[in-house]
Amino acid sequence: MGSFSRASRPRPGLVLAALLLLAASASAAPEGRPRRIPWLGSWADHDPDRPAAGAEPWQPADVANMLAAWPEAVVDLGIHEGLPAGNRHWQRRAAQRAAARTTAASLGVDVGSRMCMRFRPDVFRKLAWNADSCVPSVGGGGCDWEGDMDGRFGETETVVKRAGRASAGDAQHLVDDEAAWPPEAWLHRLLVLRPGTSLEERRRIVLSGTNTLGVGQPWQVPPRAGDRYEIRGSFDPSWVVRVSRETHEASVDRFWAKLRNVCGRSGKEPCRPPAEPLDPLSRANRRAWKTAIDREAIEALADATRVPALYGLNRDADPDAPPWTDPFLSVTAVVMDLRNQAYRDWSIRYLLYKLQDHGFEPGEPACILFAYKPGFHTAYDAATEGPSTHVCALPDTGSWAAPAHVCTTGGQQGGPLNPTPYGPGEYEAALSAYLREMLPTLASHGYGDVQVITVERPLHRGRKWTILDADLRWHRQLVGELGSAIEPRLADVPRLRPAAAPPAATAGAPPAPPDAAPLPAAPAPPAERSDLAGVPAPPTGDPIAGTRGAIQSRRQEGSDSAGGGVAPRRPAERAESSAGGASSRPTPVAELRGSSPRPRPTPQAESDAAARSPRPAPTPSAVGSSRARSAGRTERIRPETRPVERPGR
Repeated sequence: MGSFSRASRPRPGLVLAALLLLAASASAAPEGRPRRIPWLGSWADHDPDRPAAGAEPWQPADVANMLAAWPEAVVDLGIHEGLPAGNRHWQRRAAQRAAARTTAASLGVDVGSRMCMRFRPDVFRKLAWNADSCVPSVGGGGCDWEGDMDGRFGETETVVKRAGRASAGDAQHLVDDEAAWPPEAWLHRLLVLRPGTSLEERRRIVLSGTNTLGVGQPWQVPPRAGDRYEIRGSFDPSWVVRVSRETHEASVDRFWAKLRNVCGRSGKEPCRPPAEPLDPLSRANRRAWKTAIDREAIEALADATRVPALYGLNRDADPDAPPWTDPFLSVTAVVMDLRNQAYRDWSIRYLLYKLQDHGFEPGEPACILFAYKPGFHTAYDAATEGPSTHVCALPDTGSWAAPAHVCTTGGQQGGPLNPTPYGPGEYEAALSAYLREMLPTLASHGYGDVQVITVERPLHRGRKWTILDADLRWHRQLVGELGSAIEPRLADVPRLRPAAAPPAATAGAPPAPPDAAPLPAAPAPPAERSDLAGVPAPPTGDPIAGTRGAIQSRRQEGSDSAGGGVAPRRPAERAESSAGGASSRPTPVAELRGSSPRPRPTPQAESDAAARSPRPAPTPSAVGSSRARSAGRTERIRPETRPVERPGR
């Protein structure tokens, strides 16, 4: 072992001082500070087709070489939280991740748990029925809350979404002449025929038209006129946080109507009078709702005394002017109640779908960036903790970072519209319960080797580094918190091996979705009965869980982040395309009765406990081949800019 020279040997006084300093630090932060893990940045900000303003596009080969050059760093695959399962954004990330892994393997670099998937359990989004990122006809998994979740991970499907009576049916179809559903609305949902009777049957929906449903397995007793039916799913809208109308109106008044001296180049001048009402729930406010968000479904969550807790980003009436002129809140999501055990159970299973949509297969190492926004949701008592030092803090809001508003500094503060609904200790307990339930559930489905990196911490004047319970603070799978972003320039990235033909940015992945387009008109109710005999037979297979793989090959990718946190001022809006897909509505005819249905396979017994096959993980080849089969149209993204989101407190 080496020895110290006289010049380098530590002196006893310095050693004692160092020990005293460590003791003082331990006293100042008794809960300890997790390891800070460096990260390269968000690949979504450096997307090869649509990078953020001022960000270089990163090809998969670039990311592989960065991970080789910074062996302790991770890369964030992207934002896109709270989207329905099977959306095209996640499919695209899976293809890019696979291409980067291929290049890394050729360089001898292990990146198994260093390309991390971001996950937030606190917000969720209901996309419009024709939002391009989720429409099945162009490769999405469906625009309902669940997307293409189909019960294979054990989520309970008891929520009745629609109910009615059949007008007619055949061996694999049900017609309701009274229905006028959006095309493809109920793909992957559970159709229960004659519920609660001795003749009850359950089938997975594989064809969804404006008034016709097709199932993946023949009925034992086909639908007859007057038979009751229910369309069931697993997402319960009661899990969305509600606030009183008085609280909602007070939030709009305090954080928006009365904070209008934030405009002009100084950031302290009066703003223009709002062009539309500032309350997003006002019918005259149209600009608060992007075409990709299902305003009707979210507003339907309100009742006479309560409204849904909204979450959003700050926008301005003039997207080109550098200073604020007429700021408003753009709704991107709703706030979910983590105190609800049923929601936590569902959300953890939703996370399993997200892992597989990102290409993480059971048994392989995975990494989750667990973002939980303690600055917004944790009840903060300024009387005991001291005034918040957050850049956008406001007094008497009960949180470290105030609800969404335009900071007096001119910065953007997205987030929840209302103060936190959680009482002292409630959010901490709910979040700890979530992680305590999440880790064994993931392990039971083959994801036992998952590393979790927390994205934000509650910096309560340097005294509090975590809100997690003691048994989780140093859990072996919670490997640290996200540190500083490296954001390397491509010119500074060393290349381990010259790449004559690096993987293309979209190798195996479809192009990014196009810009936003006006919503098409709602489909009119059909004038006459659908022709069941002329409809191609849906694929047969497991009637409860067999549709995900069948429709998986038609997926692509698209939509934006839920937002929140402090971001650069006045970002250009990242729009979601709303190009509706082709309807699966069968050709109408005058009469179904007397038609001769095609021979069908012998029916199989089924129930809620039917065996569910493992869900196939998306691959670049599968995603790429689906492009050629989807509607035969060519999409190309137009250049645009969007804000770079950074981990907020």
